[in-house]
Amino acid sequence: MEKKLAAVALLTIIVVAFIPLYWMGEPARQASAAARFKTESMARGAALFSQSCAFCHGATGQGLVGPALRATKMDDKALVKTVERGRPGTAMLPWGDDDGGPLKANDIQDLATFILNWDDSLLEARSVASSTQAAAPAVVATSGPAASAAPRPTSVAIAATTTPTPSSLPASPQSGDTPSTAGKQLFSSLGCAACHGANGEGTALAPALAGLAGKQVPLASGQTVVADDAYLTESITAPDAAIVKGYQGGMMPRVNLTDIQTGQLVAFMKSLK
Repeated sequence: MEKKLAAVALLTIIVVAFIPLYWMGEPARQASAAARFKTESMARGAALFSQSCAFCHGATGQGLVGPALRATKMDDKALVKTVERGRPGTAMLPWGDDDGGPLKANDIQDLATFILNWDDSLLEARSVASSTQAAAPAVVATSGPAASAAPRPTSVAIAATTTPTPSSLPASPQSGDTPSTAGKQLFSSLGCAACHGANGEGTALAPALAGLAGKQVPLASGQTVVADDAYLTESITAPDAAIVKGYQGGMMPRVNLTDIQTGQLVAFMKSLK
């Protein structure tokens, strides 16, 4: 009995001595966890920046049609609000899902964390990964102008900023979805509205898509083409095939979509009036 009591007393002393030691190390553990969380958030934010922001703000945040972000004076609250709600009267449209954009609150917070703690190495790592993916076989048009036409002048931009893989985008229509509904989801997830406008009305960066289908389209080369299905498809799969008159070429990289996804986007473009 005495041995049991002695053992209990010893264990009690050990526990009592251990608790202060544990709490002494707690601040360091919390700091380590916070640093890890921040690093992970910045990595996700860098990927989002390359996907959705670099087109207007520059690949390294140096600023293009949009202001420089790598040394922004905005604080976290102001930056998050700007991304969520956009800036009326500018090409900066709302990106928060509450305002009709494709990004959720946690996505926008990751983006803000990266911008406010800028790290070029995260963008470089993203670039290397994208280059590796780009080396894989791509979907190539097998019919229509993109497959048979001779090279033509550089194309107008349709606002995608990367070459997303099909697996990262809405795939085939969900049950009950029409192709145009699925295309609308793609239009949002690709960030097309940033340059073409939320309703396809066009901006100074890219031409209008609303009412485009079936119309005559004047090109910078002096030619005129009809915006039929083949033209709309080519404008997505081979955006450097033609420049719309009054717009600058070389704005949109080739987007890696499946034929189904391309058809969905075309259906959505045709639905815009």
